[in-house]
Amino acid sequence: MGIKDDIWADKIAIGRRDLNAERHWRCVSTDLDMRHGPKKIFCFGGNGTANTELANGMCKVVEQYLGEDANKFEIYGAYYRDKDKSPLSVAARVMFTLDKILVPLIADKDKFGNLQRLPLSEACHNVRDQVMFVNHCHGCRICHEISKEVKQTLSQFDEIMLDIGYTAQEAATIHRQLVVIDHNNPCADLGTTPVHSTTLYRCTQADERNQPVEYAVDSFGYYLATEEMQDSDLWCVDFSENERALIVPRISGYQKSEHNGAYWQVPWLDKFEAAQYEEIVFKAFFKELANSHYLIENWQQIEEKVMAKNDDLRGVLQPMKDDGDDFMADYRAYRHNVQKEFADAKEKVLQGKFTAQDGERISQEALFVHDDVGNNLLDVAVKKNDVAATSIVWQNMLEVMPLFEYGKDLKNIYKEYSNDILETKKKHQFYTMKALDTNDEKMFSALAQNSDALVGLDYSHAGAKTAFCAAKKFCEIDWHDEKISFGALDLIYGKNLEQLIKRCHQPDMNCAEMQKILPQLVTKRRQLINRQTDMIDALLQDFSTGRM
Repeated sequence: MGIKDDIWADKIAIGRRDLNAERHWRCVSTDLDMRHGPKKIFCFGGNGTANTELANGMCKVVEQYLGEDANKFEIYGAYYRDKDKSPLSVAARVMFTLDKILVPLIADKDKFGNLQRLPLSEACHNVRDQVMFVNHCHGCRICHEISKEVKQTLSQFDEIMLDIGYTAQEAATIHRQLVVIDHNNPCADLGTTPVHSTTLYRCTQADERNQPVEYAVDSFGYYLATEEMQDSDLWCVDFSENERALIVPRISGYQKSEHNGAYWQVPWLDKFEAAQYEEIVFKAFFKELANSHYLIENWQQIEEKVMAKNDDLRGVLQPMKDDGDDFMADYRAYRHNVQKEFADAKEKVLQGKFTAQDGERISQEALFVHDDVGNNLLDVAVKKNDVAATSIVWQNMLEVMPLFEYGKDLKNIYKEYSNDILETKKKHQFYTMKALDTNDEKMFSALAQNSDALVGLDYSHAGAKTAFCAAKKFCEIDWHDEKISFGALDLIYGKNLEQLIKRCHQPDMNCAEMQKILPQLVTKRRQLINRQTDMIDALLQDFSTGRM
């Protein structure tokens, strides 16, 4: 077993639905024969899927969807040995899915282990005929990360295909054959960032993960959570040519939260009428996608196939599509208006014309939305070094930003989010700016409880009290934590520490205690450099001895 296999074995276990095995789930080798045998349906559950029983539960759901056809398929379930949903764990599971499940379908290996592309037709049929994914919550992120477009880059799966010789058009054709079914996908960019696979989402407005969050106002989930849906509403939403979403307000009337298992755990007679119809439509799509073998062109093609086999659904699906089109038209108009309002405010900030009256008029959505490079209005004001605009924007943000979320104080919020650096980076910048602007030592101390909450801090304009507090915090950090890679150390501490050392040379930092701390900061910087050097030497040694 190699280094990567060790990582995967720690992060994910794959098993097959087997009625003769204990708990009806049998662990299998990660060296799967992906090109032969029946179609393989992989089930990735939520981050709480931590044992064989829960892994089998997802397999059983798929078996129920398929009914009598279930014996035509190999149904695999996964559980997460480490119960971790951090970016590193998600990345490991993504790489497992790419390397063990998808790459064997599109490439051979030569005698040196190098990947060689297959003929286009063979690769397309392999992906279409041999694999399908059914996911819930955290499990959705795995396929989402494989497939989504990030800014101007391709998805990870497309990049692999380009690397081994497929053209961009060929990669898109192959990727379209990958079928993904997602229950209550929690990804913040759902509906705003296209994915390349043929994907069907199921969404209930009663999913607590879709509650309005001020920091994600550009997301589809935020808009859906603010929509007033009636119990009878049922929408089929068109995200893109290869993405559809089935949306209901609630599954039943007695559950407060419908995130975990509502679709398959609520008895049929206890479901709202809209949810009953949604299930009928979903099962028709699911069976079509699972049982068919034609190459997929777009969702319209799939819908026509389903209607041809289920003519009685035409009267159900068309109103769902019409209502879904109306909803998406409203959503896209909302996004356009928010982006325009933000663009106008951004231009005023850049021109030095953003006033207190502008701050009073701007909507919460435009205040928190981000541009194409990830900057919100506060970021723009700070980078423009406009103290007046920064103060106006910040004060308006403070009016809607809670100091407590979900009953937790700042310390606990950042301790929790330190496991997800993307979420941390989105949220910490607002609180951090307040700490820097107001020299709030207590606030800074709360932010500094976790190392990754310090990403991106700029001490160049920090006041003496805040910079002194930061210096003390840096001196307390254990730089020899072997769990942190040297790349992460440099990202988290490198430039920040350099800035802090420079800041401590300023005239307003002449207190006696600072004179003691400054040498410690320099020592910490040397320790960081030495740590990086040692780790690089170790990596080179591993490479030279063939251990990598």
